[in-house]
Amino acid sequence: MKKLIFILTISAGTIAFTACGNKTAGEETSAGTEEKTASGNKLEGTWEIVKTEGPLAEMNKGTQYVFEGTDKLTMQQGSFKNPGKTAITDTSFTWEANGMKMDYTYKMEGSQLVVEVVNSGGQKFWMDKK
Repeated sequence: MKKLIFILTISAGTIAFTACGNKTAGEETSAGTEEKTASGNKLEGTWEIVKTEGPLAEMNKGTQYVFEGTDKLTMQQGSFKNPGKTAITDTSFTWEANGMKMDYTYKMEGSQLVVEVVNSGGQKFWMDKK
């Protein structure tokens, strides 16, 4: 039962993970290099899950991940918001809130952010910048 509650909490948090910000963050320039915002965070802004794959995938569609600066990440869906802390590298980020920590890997495919939840049994999200 605890495992089911944990999975549902993670899924709900993942759904709610959105970022608002500069349209150039994380997008490729004509020279093919990624631009960063003033904070140095190329993920800065709001990203919405538009395609999903893996366990509990459909319930994550529409979740937004909001990256603010280099250390804040809020997951949100509808009126549910779950603010937390993040640490971002060139290929991964973490989200930590309410005593829970999740690890993610990411890459850019064109203008989409593609995120995989580490140790999730194959959860993968494609996100568009809002």
